[in-house]
Amino acid sequence: EELAALAAKHGGLPLHVDCCLGSYLIPFADDVRPGKPLPAFDFAVEGVTSISADTHKFGYAPKGSSVVLYSDAKYRYHQFYVSPRWTGGVYATPTIAGSRAGALVAHVA
Repeated sequence: EELAALAAKHGGLPLHVDCCLGSYLIPFADDVRPGKPLPAFDFAVEGVTSISADTHKFGYAPKGSSVVLYSDAKYRYHQFYVSPRWTGGVYATPTIAGSRAGALVAHVA
């Protein structure tokens, strides 16, 4: 909440929350620690615009998979990358890595 206030103070800067390690455990922390709630950190906090989570850590997905969640679709627009001068033709990707092993897409539990 303090970081969200700081981002708002500086012109409403977008605020990203890195939940890559604990994102699958934190929602249950209040059940484990009754009476000791954790501070709010998700989209319930005004100003949080994106949250990342590594699904391969505690989400039981194949190694290397992760997600970015946005509070509004307008932020996702800035994630796309297009290179019209790539040697193989126009190259466009919605990811940073661009190309990954097929197991991340084809995995079936």
